[in-house]
Amino acid sequence: MKSLNLDGVREYVNENIVDFHQRKIKSLEELRLEKLLTKNPYLFKAKNISTASELITDLLEAFLSSSEEKLFGDFLEGLAVFVAQKTCGGHKSTAPEWIWSSSTKTFTMLSRSSQGQTGATVPSRTNSNRI
Repeated sequence: MKSLNLDGVREYVNENIVDFHQRKIKSLEELRLEKLLTKNPYLFKAKNISTASELITDLLEAFLSSSEEKLFGDFLEGLAVFVAQKTCGGHKSTAPEWIWSSSTKTFTMLSRSSQGQTGATVPSRTNSNRI
């Protein structure tokens, strides 16, 4: 395994953290009230929220938290791939990712294209959550 050049890692982070922030801003710009209101209202009732402004504030905070987790996870994944490339010639798998949806009882295969992520939905087998 090759040694890791920390200056290269710093350069990667400095160049790519900008994308994290740009994607975060874009998700906020595209956010609509309808999307916020898809959260479970009973959870907020249990938290003793009694005004509309408290509800919207909590919904927005919940959205931001989950959105930031996803975006930062993507950033860290890219950093891990970068380090793997530099130290041992590694690369990200080209195998598709599968995501289980308990609400629709289907698997969705994600593939990354130059335009972004695309999906193909596949129903699960009877009595099984395995592919």
